[in-house]
Amino acid sequence: MRVPSLAVSVHDRYTPEVRDRILGKLDTSIKEMATYRLLTPTHLRTLVEIEARDAPVLSLYLQLSPDRRATGAWRTVFSSLSAAALRPIAERHKRQAVTDELDRIGQALEAELPVFGRGVAFFTCRKLGLWRQIAISVPLPDGAYVSSSPYLRPLARTRDEHDRFVLALLSRERSRFFVSQIGEVDEVISGQRPTAAQDTDRPRAA
Repeated sequence: MRVPSLAVSVHDRYTPEVRDRILGKLDTSIKEMATYRLLTPTHLRTLVEIEARDAPVLSLYLQLSPDRRATGAWRTVFSSLSAAALRPIAERHKRQAVTDELDRIGQALEAELPVFGRGVAFFTCRKLGLWRQIAISVPLPDGAYVSSSPYLRPLARTRDEHDRFVLALLSRERSRFFVSQIGEVDEVISGQRPTAAQDTDRPRAA
């Protein structure tokens, strides 16, 4: 696996432009490496804005515990979710559209499960050109929902509880560490490597 990298010299300050370059590099690399996307605020905002007036949008959440992965038990759960999603749909065209979306999801799961995470979420609507495969870092309740827009309440709760990360900017001269939690960024550690002159000026034990 190729690790994304971005060259930043000791003379570069951590400005909004540098931040955007880092985020852009990571986003591009993730898209190149993975079929399943990790949830980002951009994904969530995009999904919130989707609404279909004359086509069903299917939202499916599936837990992928180590046991389900190892034994293939996720297939049984997926089958049950599919049946539950189709059961209340009486209109023939809508039922066929949801069946087609479930078939697409089933084929995607058979082709590849996400390498990391404890679950997956799909949001699909062929008429809108909507297809999102998102790897979930925490287990969310299994469920399949048919509506005019994506069902996002579980994802929104995940962002609220787990939107925390550390950004480390490292160099030989200076290292800085930032913690982000729910959109707020704080610098928690800032250290500078002593120079040779500074070492000479230190008091020495007699």
